[in-house]
Amino acid sequence: MHPEVKKRLQHALKACQGIDEFTNGVTFDEYESDRMLRSAVMRQLDVAGIAMKMARRKDPTITERLPNMRLITRIRHQVIHRYYRVNNAAVWEVVQTGVPAIEGQIIALLAKHDDAW
Repeated sequence: MHPEVKKRLQHALKACQGIDEFTNGVTFDEYESDRMLRSAVMRQLDVAGIAMKMARRKDPTITERLPNMRLITRIRHQVIHRYYRVNNAAVWEVVQTGVPAIEGQIIALLAKHDDAW
């Protein structure tokens, strides 16, 4: 694994962990009514999505090893470029299912390639 890919995946992982921290014990209704929380989550989705996009530029095969990557990058695109039409329920679904899945995939991939460093 190229060092730049590892660095970007670590950034994505940290962002996903931030989302977990921010939303732990929070309901969808609480998320939807808390503007600051939504902003924090969307910022971390931005970081995770762009970090994965940059990793993919350096290693296009990364998408095959991180199946949930496209989900995160798509929601990031919606949050950043279609901010005026963000669907809170869609973001919440990604937070609940996509983020934990990609976290596990990134952790496994980094651990697998850790010996190569």
